[in-house]
Amino acid sequence: MSQTGPTKTHDDRFARWALYLAAAIFVVVGVEGLLAPDLLLGPVELSLAAPSSYAEIRAAYAGAFLAMAVLSIEGARKVHIRPTALMVNTVLFGVFAGTRVLSWFLDGTPNGFSFVMHGLESIGFVVSGWLWRRSLREV
Repeated sequence: MSQTGPTKTHDDRFARWALYLAAAIFVVVGVEGLLAPDLLLGPVELSLAAPSSYAEIRAAYAGAFLAMAVLSIEGARKVHIRPTALMVNTVLFGVFAGTRVLSWFLDGTPNGFSFVMHGLESIGFVVSGWLWRRSLREV
């Protein structure tokens, strides 16, 4: 059964703004990966030494994060794309959070920055998942 009235409008607005927020974060990370990979990787204690390592980080971070920004913006703007954008955000944040936990078990305790990122990714996973589930009820 489709939801109507103020609740649906409020949920739509919340989903749109959550996707716009995710897009803004993805743009920042993507642009930083493209233009300042050393700055991006410094907090996780990585340094790049070769042109190919810079090319790889630029391609992976700029490519993946800017693509996610586009998908999130389109999901915020177009109702028929919204469930897909929320699903992809849920999967992405969930994989990020899950692989950080796996890394703690395999590699040991990370630095404080990694804990902060884990918290933010976990929040993104829960919020995106909740909104994705709600969006499926409306279809």
